[in-house]
Amino acid sequence: TNVELLEQALAKGRGVVLLLAHMGNWELLSRIIHLFPPGSRTGAFYRPLNNVLLDRRVLARREADGTRMFSKRDPFHQVTGFLRGGGIVGILSDQRVGQQGALTRFFDRLTRATPLPALLARRAKAEMLALSLVTVAPGRWQATFIAVDAPHDTTSAMAALETAMRASPCDVFWMQERWRV
Repeated sequence: TNVELLEQALAKGRGVVLLLAHMGNWELLSRIIHLFPPGSRTGAFYRPLNNVLLDRRVLARREADGTRMFSKRDPFHQVTGFLRGGGIVGILSDQRVGQQGALTRFFDRLTRATPLPALLARRAKAEMLALSLVTVAPGRWQATFIAVDAPHDTTSAMAALETAMRASPCDVFWMQERWRV
């Protein structure tokens, strides 16, 4: 739902930073290309696995539908260039990031959040949206695009992500020490 938000953002031609949460079956998000208009270029961040052989296999499956996977080891300019070319880059933004994160409020509690989405949006002059995934039946999810208020900073990103997660708290993976400051 709210696909018009994505279409409007893509029409500006500057790319879209898509805020994602560990909601629903988040591993399917690498196959999210099917939710976007035909011809869309999609990318996502991933953490390489420690086992090199297993990492190659998982990465190949995640890239099977054409999604470009970016590692935290990839140069920053590759991601911003991808966005500037009109690409859509998804970032799981609900993880605890430790001391290097930006201090912000999330569900009315002080925490640290990744500044990466806001930094990418600013550097690439890209738009920013959040995505909510709600289970509607076994193996079926409703994806809803959510606007991120300006300015596209970490605070507005986390507010939009909070809205996405409030759509179905039982679909959110809460098993992390999210609010440790």
